[in-house]
Amino acid sequence: MLNTLIKDFRKHKTLFLFLVPCTVLLIIFNYIPMAGILIAFQDFRVTRGIFGSSWAGLKHFQNFFTSASAFRVVINTILLNIYGLMWGFPVPIIFAIALCEMRSVKYRKVIQTISYLPYFMSMVIVAGLVHMILSVDGGALNVIIGFFGRRPINFLTYPEYFRSIYVTTSIWKGFGWTTVIYISAIIGIDPQLYEAAIVDGASTFKRIWYITLPGIASTIIIMLILNIGSMMSSAFDLVHLLQTPITFSVSDTISTYVYRRGIANPGGIPEYSFTTAIGLFQSVVNIILLTTANFFARKYSETSLF
Repeated sequence: MLNTLIKDFRKHKTLFLFLVPCTVLLIIFNYIPMAGILIAFQDFRVTRGIFGSSWAGLKHFQNFFTSASAFRVVINTILLNIYGLMWGFPVPIIFAIALCEMRSVKYRKVIQTISYLPYFMSMVIVAGLVHMILSVDGGALNVIIGFFGRRPINFLTYPEYFRSIYVTTSIWKGFGWTTVIYISAIIGIDPQLYEAAIVDGASTFKRIWYITLPGIASTIIIMLILNIGSMMSSAFDLVHLLQTPITFSVSDTISTYVYRRGIANPGGIPEYSFTTAIGLFQSVVNIILLTTANFFARKYSETSLF
């Protein structure tokens, strides 16, 4: 294997040199910082550094799991991701198929451009738009409610509305970009399959069911694995910008909890070791979920990440 690598390097020397800057950046910004994992097992002090701080063992993990907030933030994180997966995962697939079935190329391009435009918008702008739409004072949704003689509702202060608002906003912001991935997969399907199906008298639904969906099945599986592998993560910026202290019971996730305890600690002393332990727990669970999803994908299909 080493001899093969050496031969490839000699043959494609220039191409390998192009990889050097990327490799260096990857090592500096992704692998070297992994040494910070040690902080989770220490009583870290900035003045002493990583290698000078005293060891604390599993104390910070125990403090988190026995805290009153642990169950709440873990459940909130998981629920937001489950709802996002249930409602958001099929949307770009359906939208991509619908776009590809449109006869007018002009309208298809216009709709596709409009759909993925929110992806390039700052999350602060997106959250600002949500606040404007849901505002009690002249918000579009409350104006519509007013037409039916109902009183305005301050949606962002009601815990029962938060998850729906978060999931809807996440779908709106991200589905257009994900649609591009599925459209690319659909374009890669052999057109002769559709031509043969049309000659055989297959309806549009049957062509989608028997050609399009099987043709993009591998892409769907890969995207599903990646989504499952991030079930313990959440969009910190969107959650943080939409939540209020009143909605903490349903909106406080691992990422926002870590932010409060590690950076914006009301006590004035950032709890680096405690929050690093939470982050390590979060990463380990995500790796387990990713590996498990990949195992079942490899077992029941021909597609997997590794």
